Amino acid sequence: MSRNVIFQSTSDEETNGIKKYFSSNRIVFLNNVPTLTKIRKDYSTKKVGEAKFVFVSRIVWKKNLLFALQVISRVNDGSLQFDIYGSIEEPQYWEECQKFINNFSDKIKINYCGVCKHDDIPIILASYDALFFPTFSENYGHIIAESLSVGLPIIISDQTPWSNINSTKGGWAIPLKNEDMYLKAVESIIGCSSTEMRSRVEDSIAFFRKFTNVDSLRDDYLESFSSLK
Repeated sequence: MSRNVIFQSTSDEETNGIKKYFSSNRIVFLNNVPTLTKIRKDYSTKKVGEAKFVFVSRIVWKKNLLFALQVISRVNDGSLQFDIYGSIEEPQYWEECQKFINNFSDKIKINYCGVCKHDDIPIILASYDALFFPTFSENYGHIIAESLSVGLPIIISDQTPWSNINSTKGGWAIPLKNEDMYLKAVESIIGCSSTEMRSRVEDSIAFFRKFTNVDSLRDDYLESFSSLK
């Protein structure tokens, strides 16, 4: 069946997988199409010493929620809220997370908010100060793109295509072995003023627009479709 299939790949990892399992070289590389929204984060007020972080993803080992909780547990100065959205697909892993959550101090509030509708994601993201998503790997990372598109700074691992964020004020892409650097990123958001956060919001949106370049992406898709034989 695969002899008559042309595969779309969005990363080197996917390309290698297609070659391995289907022995096919009929592969077209095209980036994912991000969800676009007109919703933008507004920073009229942000208290120094307080912050709200969010995690939006399936609750499975690969997304590394437990690591995020471990980092947050080390915060000593200031207060923070960490809200978790996502389907619990690995109950045992979630139990590990819950055991860890039970030991948090009163200054750190952890909330499991259930599963959100996709249409509600931009509104939800715009109400936080940063996305905390130290995933083990992503071919694209739609929640990262959606966060940046509304102006939400990101704290992610360096195992996604968004690592160039380090050249901006829009967030951090950090090696998973460097827990101390994750802690500094979290504490940096907590210590930000409204003025500083507005700068991060603007950089997040600018980076998203530059990275995605929707007009160029549209041309790439049209060109690929017209060349298929």
